[in-house]
Amino acid sequence: MLFKPWSIALALVALLALPGCERSQTAPDAPASPSGELRAPADEALDAVWQGVLPCSDCDGIQTRLRLVADDQGRRYELQETYLAQDGGELFEAQGAWSRESVVIDGTPTAVYRLDDNGVERWFSLKHDGALELLEARDRASADGLAHRLQRM
Repeated sequence: MLFKPWSIALALVALLALPGCERSQTAPDAPASPSGELRAPADEALDAVWQGVLPCSDCDGIQTRLRLVADDQGRRYELQETYLAQDGGELFEAQGAWSRESVVIDGTPTAVYRLDDNGVERWFSLKHDGALELLEARDRASADGLAHRLQRM
């Protein structure tokens, strides 16, 4: 079978265009490293806020606001939780130090933030869309992950 010059040129153009069609799987503020690991926003100068309503077993939900700060004074967080109920809400505030680690969750390298409030640890994983998901443990996501998410503000 004989190929015409224009068909070869068309095939080459199509092959060269294919890599441009590939979509990135990470958000701009959470780029992947060359190894494919999701990187957290640079925390040399981080001041970010996430909020949402987390599930509660004995109330209507927990309105949650988390602020992570990293500056020349160190890494610290501010956490505000309001337990929602028909008779109003009860506000709890905590602050302390945070750290970032890389763990493997369900076979995927994941950036996680550990909040340490006087020995009580909480873990949040950074998602591709910039949200934080409350984890059951350092490397274990909750069964209903979407219900445990805080959106970045």
